[in-house]
Amino acid sequence: MKYFLMLLYAITLPSGLWAQSNRLVNQEVFTNTLKEFNYLFSTDVKQHTGNNLKVSGDWKNNSSQAYSYQKLDESRIHINGGTVSRFIQNQDQLRLLLCHELGHIMSGRFYQIRSDSRMNPIE
Repeated sequence: MKYFLMLLYAITLPSGLWAQSNRLVNQEVFTNTLKEFNYLFSTDVKQHTGNNLKVSGDWKNNSSQAYSYQKLDESRIHINGGTVSRFIQNQDQLRLLLCHELGHIMSGRFYQIRSDSRMNPIE
């Protein structure tokens, strides 16, 4: 519930964690939003899961993928640029997608990288 309230606060209130934004997402906005998200939520992830948060993106990758996974002591969120170009219309929607992926991490429902580099869902 705490994270749902943080999400509403972050997106809907101008005085929230982020000011409400209708800015279109270009490469600079994409990169800065990922860095900002990592900074804002890394402490919560560490306290809740014991893992470090690493948020990454590949602007030049045209595939439509966004996912969260665990690798060793890191909880990771990754978003490809194709997801943004096809489905994300502004910075707020990118933030919402990041919060969705954070929800997977906080609930423990994400993928775990095995030693053979295959991804397996954690049930």
